[in-house]
Amino acid sequence: MRVERLAAGDVDAALCLLPHARLVRVDAGTFFACPSELAGDARILLARAGLRTASCDALPEPPRHFVAARAEHLEPVLLAGAVDTLDVRVLGTGEAADRLRPRHPFRHRRSDVDRVRAVLRGEDRLIGWRRVLWADRAQFRGRTLPGIRPVVFDRDAVSGGEERWTFARAGALGRWLRT
Repeated sequence: MRVERLAAGDVDAALCLLPHARLVRVDAGTFFACPSELAGDARILLARAGLRTASCDALPEPPRHFVAARAEHLEPVLLAGAVDTLDVRVLGTGEAADRLRPRHPFRHRRSDVDRVRAVLRGEDRLIGWRRVLWADRAQFRGRTLPGIRPVVFDRDAVSGGEERWTFARAGALGRWLRT
């Protein structure tokens, strides 16, 4: 589906109601994909979040000569002609609590406890994401792009790299979508 922003809305809360999805941003616009059995529900959820959807045949694919780069953040990166892909999934309550729990039993901050409590009570959700930027090799030469690391040797890092996470209340996915 092609996605266009019409009004302000909580995109993160809408995406939390889908188990997983893929968002792709190119110069021509933003696209969304999810399992076909959830497409109807996704259209309704995205509409409630202020997004208009239109059917399309397929997601844009990066050209073969493009180089992949892993992104460690969801901040906008302006690279002309780039294909910015974002795979998101909602973590279950147990997995989210496990990721958020303090690793040392005697060293934890009050904010950590509050985050775990919010997830356990259903007040917030944890969203896992992987972001890959595809661009021409020349786009990465001579430029400093903080938090962007081209994948040179490990091609498995493109599809199976480290999953990062954000809280739905933070609104990071909505900001990524707006840019």
